[in-house]
Amino acid sequence: MANIPQARDYLKVALGMDISEDVRHMINLAMSEMVREYTKVRAPRQARSVTRSIIIGVKQYANENPTASCIDIGVMFNIGVGRVSEILAGKRVE
Repeated sequence: MANIPQARDYLKVALGMDISEDVRHMINLAMSEMVREYTKVRAPRQARSVTRSIIIGVKQYANENPTASCIDIGVMFNIGVGRVSEILAGKRVE
């Protein structure tokens, strides 16, 4: 598997050696190609934001339906399963 950061370190060491300007130029070109371009494109939200009324509703529903799974509750309130779990664990408060 490739290790780009390690390869860049080797090339930096090579730049410090006694080499011709042509080789130095080629190393710099290679290093400029060894970076990741980050895009700021994100997928659209699938579920709505958690509001105070949703937190209250989730807690009330979970108390009234103790056999309901987090998935079922999430579908009912159109929020993610992780958010349901956070609410029921007390990590999201009113």
